[in-house]
Amino acid sequence: RLNTLDNNLSEEQLDFILHPINEPCYLKACPGSGKTEVVGVKAAYEISDWKDKFTGLAVLSFTKNAAKEIADRINKYSGHNASQHPHFIGTIDSWLHGYILHPLAHKLTKYNGNNNDKSYRLVDNEEKYDFLNPFKTTVSHKSFPRDAWVNEYYFECNDTLDIVTQSRHLDLSQIDPTVKEALQKNKKKFLKSGLATYADAEFLCYYLLKNKNTTLKSIVARFPIIIIDECQDLSNNQLEILNLLNSQGAIIHFIGDNNQSIYKFKKVYVEKINEFITDKNFTNRLLTQNFRSNQKIVNVSLGLEKYNTGNTPNQ
Repeated sequence: RLNTLDNNLSEEQLDFILHPINEPCYLKACPGSGKTEVVGVKAAYEISDWKDKFTGLAVLSFTKNAAKEIADRINKYSGHNASQHPHFIGTIDSWLHGYILHPLAHKLTKYNGNNNDKSYRLVDNEEKYDFLNPFKTTVSHKSFPRDAWVNEYYFECNDTLDIVTQSRHLDLSQIDPTVKEALQKNKKKFLKSGLATYADAEFLCYYLLKNKNTTLKSIVARFPIIIIDECQDLSNNQLEILNLLNSQGAIIHFIGDNNQSIYKFKKVYVEKINEFITDKNFTNRLLTQNFRSNQKIVNVSLGLEKYNTGNTPNQ
């Protein structure tokens, strides 16, 4: 099937598509370079020759629309059922929740479940629901007491158990140790009740994989190859999960452009993503041709990149 696409693919796109799947790779793709198409073709190319019925690719993006676009392209080039079992094409959240959080996290938190259902209920980090009142903690904020809601903060994925806030209105940098202990206690009670924010879910997945080596090995055996679309949007917690998976042998491919990172509120640290790429010896590939924007838009984008990074980008 790939032969029929050759006339429509650039040399840069083919270089990535034909890159060995067992060698980690970072495809730095400029805006308008046909990145989604290339990710779909790459996955379709690998799936078309996939022999194992019990292990598969995990192709992960950050939105349902992006995941659907990739799945549509895989099915187009490799057959109607190509994106189905044993492979997974979807969002990184749905993958973590479906394979780790819902079936396994209760063993970590001692959540007893409800009517034999031990899956977690996800809570938005900005909502102030009445059922969250029992988990509030009183803290001092700008010399005034205020309630810290349990979904405003989460445990960072580090060796030491530390809390980080997602709220611009909550400062935890100089809180009293007893208040910090109360925050942690309420968070643990929250998790034990079967509730979690999306950041909490990432922490639970990380902590489970870090402390349950058999689980870590099982996930890597099930998905030995992981492709991350829009890698510049990986949060620190997501990056730490990938680090654990890689330590057990998972081959990881990044696609995106770290200069396009937009999710500062998610605690995205571009320097850590770049460090991950370097430390894991990713092969660097490029998509430099913009098929979507005219030269004036490209010039503005290049100027913004230089302003934000201090580096003159390649043209």
